Amino acid sequence: MNGQQWITAGLLHLMSLRGHDKLTAAHLMFLNNLDCAGTYASEVARRMGVSRQAVSRTTRELQSLRILKLGADPLRKTQKTIRMTAHGEQVVLDARACLDEVETVLTLRLGARDVAKLSAILNRDWGPVPGRAVD
Repeated sequence: MNGQQWITAGLLHLMSLRGHDKLTAAHLMFLNNLDCAGTYASEVARRMGVSRQAVSRTTRELQSLRILKLGADPLRKTQKTIRMTAHGEQVVLDARACLDEVETVLTLRLGARDVAKLSAILNRDWGPVPGRAVD
């Protein structure tokens, strides 16, 4: 938990230095769960394990920051897709660059071998979340 908080705090601070001071950790996690071509709210909710109402609220927040827009889906006329704006694409590029900076600092502090081990462990399949039904 401490490691996650350290990474998140570093990422948010670096993003703020790049002018993205209104972004929150929840916003960054949300953006990480979007597909490039557009994503349905129900899919984001499933991926994140949150309600569609929570997805709707975060989508509105990111729309107000000019990061996301809703678009009509030509195949499913009753649904809209969540898409990045040009500004949103730049925000994501900035976030990736900031994450690279955080990882560089982590590598300098822990050493490349330990960071590689940590990454391998965190990227393993840990199975279903305790207490949740298996899909």
